[in-house]
Amino acid sequence: DFCSLGGLEAILDLLGHPWAPLRAGAARVLGSCAQNLPGAQSRALALGALPALLGGLRADPDPRVPPAALFAVSCLVRAQPEGLEELEALGGLEILGGALQSPQPPLRARAAFLLHCLLREHPRLK
Repeated sequence: DFCSLGGLEAILDLLGHPWAPLRAGAARVLGSCAQNLPGAQSRALALGALPALLGGLRADPDPRVPPAALFAVSCLVRAQPEGLEELEALGGLEILGGALQSPQPPLRARAAFLLHCLLREHPRLK
């Protein structure tokens, strides 16, 4: 399968590519691969996906990258305690809060939805 063939490693390398559409595409592929698959989520987290994705969400200058990065972050942390712990440790909740101030309405909506889901799953975050 994709993970056992080194696909996640290749995708993670592309998150830092100079061409923005490739960064955005890599984030979407990563999210799709990890969504609802605990093994893929754990592997992506172990490879350092979350810091790279949070960097793309917070600071990528191309407007196509933050929504894709947010999708992948969501796929790595929802229903994944290990991902949530890392998200908290990296200041990811604050980064999500910052995304609520984005000039892009779809990014604001997605950030609000993810925060809502995390607060429902983990009331201690309130």
